[in-house]
Amino acid sequence: MKKCTKCKEEKTINQYSKICDRIKKDGTKTIRISRVCKKCINDYRKNYRSKNRDLINKKYKDWRKKNPEKCKKYAEKMKAWEKKYQNTERGKETRSKAKKKWIKNNRVKAVEIMRNCRKKLVDSYVNSLLAKSTGVNTNCLDNNAELIKVKREIIKINRLIKQK
Repeated sequence: MKKCTKCKEEKTINQYSKICDRIKKDGTKTIRISRVCKKCINDYRKNYRSKNRDLINKKYKDWRKKNPEKCKKYAEKMKAWEKKYQNTERGKETRSKAKKKWIKNNRVKAVEIMRNCRKKLVDSYVNSLLAKSTGVNTNCLDNNAELIKVKREIIKINRLIKQK
């Protein structure tokens, strides 16, 4: 048990951050336990960020201007990671939950987007129709551009027939 210097509460050691003070010449690190608990540190950081948002944004903006190659490299790294993550089960589940939540919170906009997808016959919309009609998973149809193209033409013909 250790007492936080900020909130004065006694907490277990795992509620404090470990701090690397210095690295010795032989490569070993001197590690100590923070005097302030993680909750107090997080509260302080959150408060600081809210009060100094403009200053922090300006610093980040200046840094990005000075280091465009690092930003580009980081963006590429994150895109690769995101693509890899989205193909995992957890990634698909997370994305699905986020999409459902967004649709629930933005119902009018979501309906408008779907109308535009149906109207313009976007690949994802045609792909989902193909999957429903054939019973095949949409992932199997993603790489088959010809099949999507043919289905799109069939839909266009059917729409013309319905109009007349």
